[in-house]
Amino acid sequence: MMREVSLVLVRFSVFASAGLLFGLVPVSLLVLRPAFAGLRSEGWAEGRARVASRLERLVRAALLATAVATAIGLLLQAILVSEFLPGDIGSSSISSVFGSTFGRWHLLRFPVLAGLAVLLIGRVQGSLLAGTGDSARSPAPAWWVLWGLFAFVLLATSTLSGHAAVARPRGVAVVNDVVHLIAGSTWFAGIVVVGAVLPDAWSRDNGDRALDLLAPAVVRFSLVALVAIFVLAATGVVNGFLNIATINDLYDSGYGRSLALKVLLFLGIVTSGGVNHFFLRD
Repeated sequence: MMREVSLVLVRFSVFASAGLLFGLVPVSLLVLRPAFAGLRSEGWAEGRARVASRLERLVRAALLATAVATAIGLLLQAILVSEFLPGDIGSSSISSVFGSTFGRWHLLRFPVLAGLAVLLIGRVQGSLLAGTGDSARSPAPAWWVLWGLFAFVLLATSTLSGHAAVARPRGVAVVNDVVHLIAGSTWFAGIVVVGAVLPDAWSRDNGDRALDLLAPAVVRFSLVALVAIFVLAATGVVNGFLNIATINDLYDSGYGRSLALKVLLFLGIVTSGGVNHFFLRD
């Protein structure tokens, strides 16, 4: 039971950190940059710099968290394999993990993370919000494309080493799960940015003009979140049909229990968002 819980926590940690790395691309382009670009530049330079600095630290933490969680996941899998092999954890169990589909896709994360580190560390703070209300040059489209591609591969490793890779039909399951992760990453990253990062823009100044930035950001993110939630719900239903054979699997299997927990969390977050949108926002 403890190992099962540990594996679930590791998978969630990888999704949360890798999801942030991917989701920051659409959220930055569709929400954050347009919201700052619509402001008058006077008085917002310091706030813009604080937000960019926070995003830089967030990206660095996500890179480290993904690497650590991946290493722990490989170790847990080696422990699991060692139970079916004679002796303790050693070269046999580790070689078995590295030679498996699970191990190969997990190992791929490390060069992808290295590529993202080279691309992003030291660049996010100076480039992500550049050209939004200041005279700095906006980052080249190639930078965004490379960021998105590396982060997409990182997300896809979870799909290709998980249940979708053994579901049937495999092609439908893999594509559906990747789309599911993309939508979830965008939604999750948007919540983090709007709820935890953006308020830093007016924590020391511009408090009386916070709505000048917050209002367009919330409106834009509401549209992005609406699409993401719809895609999440649709792909989640398909995932359920592909991976859950009977109702009993929802509590008899580890995947089923994980799916049931995700559904409950999803419904709770959607309910909270609905209450905020229809009753509290005005």
